[in-house]
Amino acid sequence: EEELADYVFTSDYEGFRFQNDLMQAATGLEGPVWRILTGSDLDISGEDVDITDVGSGGYCTYEKALKGATITYTFTVPQDGFMCVELDFPKRNNVSIWKNGEQLYSETMSLSQMLAVGDVRTGDEVKIKATCKNANESGSLTVGAAVLDMELFDRCYEVLSGSTLELTEFSTTKVSGTVDCNRSGLLYTSIPQNGNWFVEVDGEPAQSVAVGDAMVGVLLTEGEHEVEFEYRNRAFSWGWKISLLCAVVFAVLLYLSKEPKRRGGKYERKKERH
Repeated sequence: EEELADYVFTSDYEGFRFQNDLMQAATGLEGPVWRILTGSDLDISGEDVDITDVGSGGYCTYEKALKGATITYTFTVPQDGFMCVELDFPKRNNVSIWKNGEQLYSETMSLSQMLAVGDVRTGDEVKIKATCKNANESGSLTVGAAVLDMELFDRCYEVLSGSTLELTEFSTTKVSGTVDCNRSGLLYTSIPQNGNWFVEVDGEPAQSVAVGDAMVGVLLTEGEHEVEFEYRNRAFSWGWKISLLCAVVFAVLLYLSKEPKRRGGKYERKKERH
């Protein structure tokens, strides 16, 4: 959908909500493709640590942790689907993920990331355990979880795959092809826009769109179109022009340095000294 061209990407956007909004902007379909687990689906508890604050979105603060203390997030799965968790741990904690008592992951992490739990069924119990590394540790954690709505995801996929670019030429500096648009909208590509990619539609220059200030897209009308993306290095263009100018200046200076000097209105050659 054309709305994707105007969608604002922000770095502090929570991952699952971002993907829900992104999918809706791209397809025009209503409803969250990720069902985020909160409230009654989530329980947060601690062992050898004081939990001081708990939010329904998976945020918690803690203090007075003994070395090796654990903070456990327990999610009760409300529907069948594919489940992922998003972890935001400011400190370097050991993390383990369990499904119905079976350990799936165990690693040390300090960077935000999303991990796949895999296929789950209604009633499954998924635990995320964070182990405190230091004694008397305090801090905060955020753990989010969501289950993919496969029926809606398949509908979204069907919409997005309805009009794809059929390649006729592909190289590091040019991508060409034809696309039969089943409606007016935005042709999105995974070509990174750095200001040097230019677009032609049906042989005429077209205005490109930087989706998320990052990827090249172009608005198209319903029907069949020939589209060409070409890389033109502006720095190279300026470079050869400057080089040519320098060569001309150098040639002029070289010519002037060999031109006989004008004296008294006449050219005279220097006399050789013996």
